[in-house]
Amino acid sequence: MATSMLWYIGRDEAVLAGPLSVDLRRLPADADVSPSRGPLLVKLVLAALWFATSLFFLAPFAAAPLQAKAIIGTAPIAGLIMIGFFLYWLMRKRYVHFDRKRVSVRDRRWFRTTNWSAPYLAFEGVALRKQTIPSGPQQRTFHIVELKHPNPRLSLPLLVTSDGPPPRGALEKVAHKLGLAALTGSSGDRTAEVADPLNRPLEALARDNDLSAFYDPDEPVPADIHVEPIVQNGEEALEITLKQNRPRSWIRVLLVIGPAVVLAFGLMTASWFIAIDGLTFAAIAGFVFWSELRHRRLLEITRDDISLKMPRWLFGAPEPKQLNLQDIDGLYIRPNKTVGFDHLEIEAGGQKIETGDGLTADALDWLRRYLLAAIATA
Repeated sequence: MATSMLWYIGRDEAVLAGPLSVDLRRLPADADVSPSRGPLLVKLVLAALWFATSLFFLAPFAAAPLQAKAIIGTAPIAGLIMIGFFLYWLMRKRYVHFDRKRVSVRDRRWFRTTNWSAPYLAFEGVALRKQTIPSGPQQRTFHIVELKHPNPRLSLPLLVTSDGPPPRGALEKVAHKLGLAALTGSSGDRTAEVADPLNRPLEALARDNDLSAFYDPDEPVPADIHVEPIVQNGEEALEITLKQNRPRSWIRVLLVIGPAVVLAFGLMTASWFIAIDGLTFAAIAGFVFWSELRHRRLLEITRDDISLKMPRWLFGAPEPKQLNLQDIDGLYIRPNKTVGFDHLEIEAGGQKIETGDGLTADALDWLRRYLLAAIATA
C-alpha cells in the first residue's frame, strides 16, 4: 500500500487516508481519516530536493535574457508548487465522531481548524466506488466505502481497501445502521448523483423534519463566516459577513512563499532582474489579498426578511436584494459555473438571492443549515 501511494499524486482524500476501516458496529464511534503521513513525507522530501537542485542549475543563468530565465525558472516553480501541495496534505487532519443521529467532523487545513456537524439525513447514502491509481509500471485499484455527501469534499471514507469490493450485505448493514440508502456504481467513477436531501422545497423539508435541528448551536462558526447580532430600526437582527472569493489554499501559499523565495534568490545571486521579478510577484500577491479584504458580502436577517448587501467596490455598491422570509421556497446549494464554485441560492416567489461563491464547502453547508434554523425560529 505504502509503495503504491508513492506513485499517487492526487486529491482523493479517501485514497490518501487508506488503508482504512472504520468500525461502526457500536455508536458513538470515533475515527481518524487523515491522509497517511509516511508516503507524503517521502514525496515532500523528493519535492524539496527537486526545488533545491533546480535552483542550483538556475544560478549560472542569472545573467541570461529574461525569456531564457522564464523557461528555466519553470523547474523551481514546479518544485515549489509540489512542496506546497504535499505540505498541505501532510498537515491535513480529519477526525470524525459518529453519533447515533449525526456526524461531527474536526477538519484542519494548514493552521486553521474547522468543526462542522450534520445529521445523517444531509448525506445521500453509503456509497461504494473504486479508484484506480498508478503503482509503478502497473496500476492498482482501491475499493472505497464512504458516507457520501452532495458536496464531494464533505464525503467521509469508511473503508479503503485493495483486497476487492466488500460484499453488498456489509454495505447495506452500515447503511441501515445510519438510516441511509446503500449506493453502488457500475463503473470506476463515483456513483451516479442523486438528489441532495436538503435541496428540497422548504415546505417539504418542514413537513418531514424539524428545521431547527439541522443546526447545532454549539458548533463553531466557520472561519469564512462572521455572525453578529445587530439592532436595525429598533429591532434585533443578525448580520452575517461572508469572506468569499478567496483564492484556493495552494494559491494562497504560493502567493505568500513565492515572492519571498524569488526575491531572496535574486539578492543572493546579485541579479536585479530576478529581484524585480520577486517585487512584481509580491505586488500581485498584495493586490490579491487586498481585493479579498475589500470584497465582503453581508446577509442581514430580521424577523420578517433576509437581504444581501454588497460592499462599495470601485465605482459603488449595487442595491441590496431583499426577500420576505414567509415567501422563501427553498435554500439550494448549486454550482456557479461562472466562477467554478458552488454557491447558495435562496428562492422566494420567483425571486432569488445568490451568494456564497468562494466559501469553503463546509462553510457553505454550515450557512445553509444555519439559515434553515434561523428561518424556522424567526
